[in-house]
Amino acid sequence: TNGLPGQGNRQTKQVERENVRNTTSVGTETPELISENLKLETRTFYTVMRDHLFDPESEFSSGTPNSKTDIQQYGFHLIPTFYLLDYNQIFRLFLSNERETFKRDRRDKFDEILDKSTRKFRNHSTIQLQDEIRFFEKRLIFTPSVASENYTDRYNDNERPSSYLLTPDNGRSIMRFTNSKLGLISIFLQRGDLTIAVKGNFSTEKRAPDFLELFGERGSILGNTTLKPEKSENGDLGPALDFKSKNLELKSTISFYSKKIKDMILFVPNSQFSLRPENIDSAYIRGFEFTIKSDFYKKIKFESNYTYQKAINTANVSYLNGKYLPLRPLHEWFGQMSVYNKYFETGFEAHFIGAVFKDRTNEYANYQPSRWIYNIFISYYFGGKKKDKNGKEIMATFEVKNIADTRAEDFVGYPLPGRLFYATLSAKF
Repeated sequence: TNGLPGQGNRQTKQVERENVRNTTSVGTETPELISENLKLETRTFYTVMRDHLFDPESEFSSGTPNSKTDIQQYGFHLIPTFYLLDYNQIFRLFLSNERETFKRDRRDKFDEILDKSTRKFRNHSTIQLQDEIRFFEKRLIFTPSVASENYTDRYNDNERPSSYLLTPDNGRSIMRFTNSKLGLISIFLQRGDLTIAVKGNFSTEKRAPDFLELFGERGSILGNTTLKPEKSENGDLGPALDFKSKNLELKSTISFYSKKIKDMILFVPNSQFSLRPENIDSAYIRGFEFTIKSDFYKKIKFESNYTYQKAINTANVSYLNGKYLPLRPLHEWFGQMSVYNKYFETGFEAHFIGAVFKDRTNEYANYQPSRWIYNIFISYYFGGKKKDKNGKEIMATFEVKNIADTRAEDFVGYPLPGRLFYATLSAKF
């Protein structure tokens, strides 16, 4: 992280930041439990994350900026599926209980603990019911669902957010949401290898601020404990095409979408070379997404995804109303082409990110021009790639990202990475 902006016009020379993340999960799938009409899936996971900022010369900021943050997340998911095919329905139940802990210690220039903060806890439970209803021999499918979410937070200090927590009780605060969604698929044409359909989703959702938004990331993200939950009304609708022949597989969708958001949580750059999450009174986001995925002769794959998005602030404040939301590009495109066989796959990627404003008032001084990012990769499958999705597979991948070494920054003083090299070994059992 050498070269990050410090106080005034100074540049840092010895600032270090360490990020560590490890996730372990175990899942089961029982296709027929008790009867052939009941399927059961389970998942247990544990994630540990650490963010360690070390600034021995106080170059980054004054006072005692050093810190070490530890976050743990663990939980259990239970997903029974009931196949009521005689009634043209598939009924799914999703039950989950997740727990998250957050602890940050302030440290001095010798990286010794100055102040041990109390550990913060969040328990998040969800009950979701979904019913897939089929009509006209599966040519028309409705999927209504409703989810009840419960958050129980305990912060054990004076940082307790107060604007959105409903029921303080012995150091605990409780927040309850109900989210609903309706999905639909209507097949207009199904002839041989060609299927043309219309797909859509409509939902009302609420989202609680997470720990990163509430308490920040020392040195780059300022926390905001006054955040309110984000509320949104969402809809998308568009045609989908699916074609499959001996030498060609093609899938394409166009989805027109709109989203009305109240109290939107948005990371806003500020003059102190950092981000701070803020609630936007209201915003209206609309646009469309066009996706193509194809496979030629089972040797060449091509993928293209273009998004047009107009994200407008609709707050009552006159100098913000009608402005573009910061860091939300009007145009974005991603494309990939690769050649492959049973053992190898190599390809090229291109990513275009349109111009954005970095602030809510859309000042020209905070305008970020558009940019292109190019990547290449090569993968090797030990023993060959398995066609069965449940088959064992070991893969080694080497990637070069941003091969043109394009320099850009989403907010002043924090350049995005230049050319990067990755080597990855993954296994599936």
